[in-house]
Amino acid sequence: MAITLGAVALPDLIIDNEFGLSGIQAVVKFSLGGTPLIFEQERGGKPLDLVGTADSGWITKATLLSLRAMASVPRATYLLSYENTNYTVRFRNESQPVIEAEPVLPRPNQEVDDWYANVRIKLMDVGGSAATATTTTTV
Repeated sequence: MAITLGAVALPDLIIDNEFGLSGIQAVVKFSLGGTPLIFEQERGGKPLDLVGTADSGWITKATLLSLRAMASVPRATYLLSYENTNYTVRFRNESQPVIEAEPVLPRPNQEVDDWYANVRIKLMDVGGSAATATTTTTV
């Protein structure tokens, strides 16, 4: 499985929270007579975390440095290609640390070709467009 984020090739990571949100946002209010008023609309900005484990999805320090440089660009979006699906994503800088990883062999002065495991890259799918809000009244 080939995964790329912008121009950076990534190892076999998985999407941790792929089914976490339905993509719909809803608010329920009640009228003075007790009738529920339901306001629904499409929700944009679905969290999308790429994760590896201690045994898979290892990544080099050089790749982590490239990702950190990408995450440091304000308002930047990138193309994530994952399992033949393309997403427009941004780094979730509001959820620091945006990139997490642990060295496989901890030592002082890690080199750029050293490996890191337990990777988590916090992204947000921003490719969807918000729909016009709809109101449904249940009687």
